[in-house]
Amino acid sequence: IHVIINSHTHKKTIMSEFLENNTITLIPIKSLVFDPENPRLPSTKKGATDEDIFHYMLDKSNLIDVMLSIATQGYFIGEPLLVTPAEQDGQFEVLEGNRRLAALKLLQDPTLAPTKKESVRKVVEEAEFRPDEVPVLICQSRNDVLLYLGYRHITGVDEWDSLAKAKYLTQLKEKFSGEKYLDVLKKLAKIIGSRSDYVHKLLAGYQVYQEIEKNDFFGISDLDEEEFPFSLLTTALSYNNISKYIGVDA
Repeated sequence: IHVIINSHTHKKTIMSEFLENNTITLIPIKSLVFDPENPRLPSTKKGATDEDIFHYMLDKSNLIDVMLSIATQGYFIGEPLLVTPAEQDGQFEVLEGNRRLAALKLLQDPTLAPTKKESVRKVVEEAEFRPDEVPVLICQSRNDVLLYLGYRHITGVDEWDSLAKAKYLTQLKEKFSGEKYLDVLKKLAKIIGSRSDYVHKLLAGYQVYQEIEKNDFFGISDLDEEEFPFSLLTTALSYNNISKYIGVDA
């Protein structure tokens, strides 16, 4: 990643500074656990069991393809998982790379698959590589990882959808609690390489979304977090007549 913090100086890149401040090592896959606050997961999956997470990823995240890639080519050491020490001694929470972690765990133990069992079994049977340990970058806290996630998933190569971006920015905003909102918008925009109005649009939209979610999507048939058109909501809120009609100062 070659995004410079300030293009007018010779400051280090986010990635080079990130690597200098943290340690890469090999850790057994059995010592790694999923991130309960993963912005990519629906809110209904917060605190979910591993079985629920496997079920969601197998159905929604092309997990079989990730398994096939690792099974045929091995694990690329240049893409370490980003982890932080978990509450339980000797374990680490994976803050970046949960889909890869799910693939690695299923390659180790295909009986963990709650669905698509035959597809998982076939990949494992034909696998040339089934790693039992993986390179990780150990970080001391979630905050250490947040800046990197912004570049990778908002302006980078593995872009999140708009709802995941909004969740991430809401988490990141907590780093600047107590500061003026407009100043926070500018800082967040600089961090992700975007504009303040775009950041505000996502944050405001997510606040409205949370109210909709609290009201169980108002009983609308076939509407839930996975089907919700979040980008449509944020666009609608940018129209004064719509925001005024629903009583929101967007």
